[in-house]
Amino acid sequence: MIAIRTAFPNPLLREFVRFYAQREVHALASGAESAFELVPARLEQILEFQFGVPYKVHLSEGHNA
Repeated sequence: MIAIRTAFPNPLLREFVRFYAQREVHALASGAESAFELVPARLEQILEFQFGVPYKVHLSEGHNA
């Protein structure tokens, strides 16, 4: 299950921050050992924090990053 929550920043920060997003992924709720999520290339600059189990990147050529 993937849950996404968003919020707008304080008006003083809107020149620099478009919005905040918090995403929670719970793979074990479905009985799966892991979750797979396709992530396309991003044009925007993102400051991203990962908490919990580190994720792995699987490239389309089959190589791990």
